[in-house]
Amino acid sequence: MKKLPLTILLLISTFVIAKAQFSFDSCLIAYYPFNGNVQDHGGNDYHGISTTNFYVNDRFGTSMSSFLFDGSTSFIELSTHLPDLNFSQPATVAVWVKTNNDSRNTILALQDPSFNAYFQRLYIGDNITQYLQNELVLFGRQNGASDYVVAGHETSNRAKLIDNNWHLVVYVFDGVNSTFYLDTNQLSKTVNHGSDQGKFGNLSFTTICTIGARYDGSMIPGAFFEGAMDDFRLYNCALNNSQIVELFSECRPTMDTSLISSCDKYISPSGKLFTASGTYLDTIPNSTGCDSLMTINLTILNSSSASISASACDAYSWLGNTLTSSGTYIDTLVNATGCDSVVTLNLNVTNVDTNVVLSVNSLTASSGASFYQWYNCDNLQIIPGANSAVFTPTQTGKYAVFLIQNGCVDSSGCHQVIITSNDALVSSNNNFRIYPNPTSDYFTIESRSETEYSIELFTMDGKLLNNSKNLFTRRNTIFWSLAPGMYILKILRDDGYFEEHLLIKN
Repeated sequence: MKKLPLTILLLISTFVIAKAQFSFDSCLIAYYPFNGNVQDHGGNDYHGISTTNFYVNDRFGTSMSSFLFDGSTSFIELSTHLPDLNFSQPATVAVWVKTNNDSRNTILALQDPSFNAYFQRLYIGDNITQYLQNELVLFGRQNGASDYVVAGHETSNRAKLIDNNWHLVVYVFDGVNSTFYLDTNQLSKTVNHGSDQGKFGNLSFTTICTIGARYDGSMIPGAFFEGAMDDFRLYNCALNNSQIVELFSECRPTMDTSLISSCDKYISPSGKLFTASGTYLDTIPNSTGCDSLMTINLTILNSSSASISASACDAYSWLGNTLTSSGTYIDTLVNATGCDSVVTLNLNVTNVDTNVVLSVNSLTASSGASFYQWYNCDNLQIIPGANSAVFTPTQTGKYAVFLIQNGCVDSSGCHQVIITSNDALVSSNNNFRIYPNPTSDYFTIESRSETEYSIELFTMDGKLLNNSKNLFTRRNTIFWSLAPGMYILKILRDDGYFEEHLLIKN
């Protein structure tokens, strides 16, 4: 499978290798995909050294993915790995080639250049040996005086390989015989020098291993390959015809790098679950049935949650909604990372029960309040001492009650009470009148006569909040900003004082 160049995000360039998985990969010794370098991707690190660095499109059209040999100086040196590459049969050499040169193209050479008597060389093209005519694919081997052979495929049909198109050439050595394949077709073979016993490697005195050229006895490279090579593979097993068909049918992978941010988790295209940030690989079939190899640079972002508690009188405004009942409310927002922010509101809404029941001459309010203050609706005067849930008026009139429940202030409606007795309601002080009461932001003190007095305002637990001194006029309007609730208003004169409850409503 091709190893395609891939530019990783964050502007870091690297090469990502996508290798096909074959059933016979266990015997792969070396693999050179030529994706911008001559490194071995077969797993053994038999990296080469090239005399030139020219790369062109491969058979899939991927740029910089096949090695271009110039026919005069280009070859790849593997001699430092010769002890491992000079293994004994079985062996298979498979390579994709593209050339229009029909003369002396070296594919692979293992040899001793000093004596030229210990070598194994694989070629394509004509004019290589005197022992064959119109040779197209051939090899020569000599390992001493008695172990030698020249064998190849002879044909006048040169265009089936020398046509400047990509072809798969395969050499198989099984220890009994040698076999040549062009694409998926087994080629006929002529042995015209020595005996073909299907041998490979195990050569004595060899020190040189090269791709794309050979050395002669004067230690000068020659028989340079002219054209392009791709996907050079060396196996220590003898591939059969079906396996070669599998090699030939190797399809093109696709590769992609994605930068993904996901909340809490990410499910890849193949269904893998990832819950932590990192770089992950994923594989799915592409449109051609080959692997689509994905590099996922994943950032996992976190959702958030919060819980708040609130109390309100009558209603509570939350996220554009008006809530009128106690309960637990949940809403989902978006946090700073773009993930869900789940907010839970534990709400207590107090709806003051303002129902009043009239029974004979008594008015009875709900028993759930913590404070009561009855007042006369006709003159807006509170009724001193009327601070319980049950109120019995002493004179005919309309009456209502001011209630405090869980810190919430409300008042009932006015209820008509008709008293048939002659008893009259007596004010606690006939010299002053305070109105309106209940009130919101002001109240007026009216005295019957011109007199000097002062006023003080206390909370229900006796804390002094405000005062005004040396008031002379008969009518004084006081503007004090007060929170809703019940207060004690004290009026002081030289001859004494009296107190009255002042009710501040919403």
